[in-house]
Amino acid sequence: MALAATSLMLAVRFLDAGKDVEAETLCRQVLEKDADHPGALRLLAVIARRHDQIQTAVDLLRHATNRLPEDADLFADLGHALKTAGRLDEAVASYQRAVDLAPTDAVIQSNLGVCLDAAGRGEEAIAAHRRAVTLAPDDADSLCNLGAALQRTGASAEAAACFQRAVARDPDSARAATNLGVALQEMGRLEDAIVCHRRSIALTPDVAEAHYNLAIACLRRGDLEEGWREFEWRLRMRTVPRRTFPCPRWAGESLQGRSILLHAEQGLGDTIQFLRYAALLARRGARVVVEAQSPLRRLLPSAHGVAEVCGPEALPPTDVFCPLLSLAGVFGTTLDTIPAEVPYLGAPPLLVERWRQRFASWPGLRVGIVWAGNPNHPKDFVRSLPLEALLPLGDVAGVRFFSLQLGAAALSGGGLSGRLHVVDLAPSLGDFADTAAAIVALDLVITVDTAVAHLAGALGRPVWVMLAHASDWRWLTNRDDSPWYPTARLFRQSAPGDWSGVVQRIRTALTAVVGGAVIP
Repeated sequence: MALAATSLMLAVRFLDAGKDVEAETLCRQVLEKDADHPGALRLLAVIARRHDQIQTAVDLLRHATNRLPEDADLFADLGHALKTAGRLDEAVASYQRAVDLAPTDAVIQSNLGVCLDAAGRGEEAIAAHRRAVTLAPDDADSLCNLGAALQRTGASAEAAACFQRAVARDPDSARAATNLGVALQEMGRLEDAIVCHRRSIALTPDVAEAHYNLAIACLRRGDLEEGWREFEWRLRMRTVPRRTFPCPRWAGESLQGRSILLHAEQGLGDTIQFLRYAALLARRGARVVVEAQSPLRRLLPSAHGVAEVCGPEALPPTDVFCPLLSLAGVFGTTLDTIPAEVPYLGAPPLLVERWRQRFASWPGLRVGIVWAGNPNHPKDFVRSLPLEALLPLGDVAGVRFFSLQLGAAALSGGGLSGRLHVVDLAPSLGDFADTAAAIVALDLVITVDTAVAHLAGALGRPVWVMLAHASDWRWLTNRDDSPWYPTARLFRQSAPGDWSGVVQRIRTALTAVVGGAVIP
């Protein structure tokens, strides 16, 4: 036993020094004498995780827990390995067993909360994090974990309080500073948020996420110069796929007689918004090729300045490339110089005519509606609203609603759709060319912050955008118009979650339009 302990102590030193081969050799020597030695199994699991052999780590740790079924740390390690493997339900069960064995261990409680959060069990996660903070009220990591879980439910004020406590406990924690900045940003306290983001950058100057958070805050308050500069850090973030091309990146040099590839990098709305720069590039003499997401490819050849549209699987040779969302920075765009000539997109004329003929049988103001965005978006619970919230619009006389909603939130007929007098267009909307044609044939679009808002704006059609209290950076703050889309009118929540106030203001505006007012 003493020899095994000595060997494992030496193995730990080897691991700390990065000498995995030597450490593994010692562990296997121990296992030759005791095939179930939990210490050796645990260290081998550490080595397996280092080399991304997650299933091996899981098997080793299960073996170890069978030998020591009362060891909380082993079950916590197993929970971590299972979480890494994406087996979240099993991971939660393993962490829960660790908690049962060590109910006063704040770290295990906090890790259980993180795992529950990853499994989408937000309320249980918050409860676990609260227990961790109760056990270790001065632990900055536990406070940050609780704050992050609260933040994901939209409880920004309580989250900010947790992060403030974390900063007070550990002023050198970049994580606490960053998270506090994000929470303050969600509360609309942009200046305070920027102070936090700058503090985080000072602590960890090479962390891309800290610069990206600063970029979003600067862009939202209208400081585009610094915003675009910091926004370039998005391309270094761990969650952003690295793109490589056989040509150099464009940095603003002459494009006369040259070709440029603009590649999509984020959502459909981002592609539509920044496609406006194609016209500016074409005026500089460039042949503009756009790599776009498949739902947009039939529509985008109509964009001003675009010579060719393709997918990532068939990129033609070009002289230079540029990420679409970097164009604003290269052009030095300010609030006063945003290229906002609309329309810069067009819908297929034959499709538009078909929609006009179809809508002709419905008299009155024809209004397209979208009430939900992509459910996979991390802030979708903030920006989307249930169809029920729009019911007050149903009794505005002289209005016929047409649903442009796609995906899981689309109408299934009857019920609420009948009370709101909605005609479901989803079965006829194959891609964005179809949606664009329908929008051109409608009088007005009312939508949450999703790709349809950008599409209507790019088409130069009247669009009313329903915005959450903490809206996306591109809608800025404290204004009901958009420098990006001259035909857009913004209806903002006056308080977090207050969709009823937004809908009532839209109802008043709709009533005025039916009464003869011009659609603003």
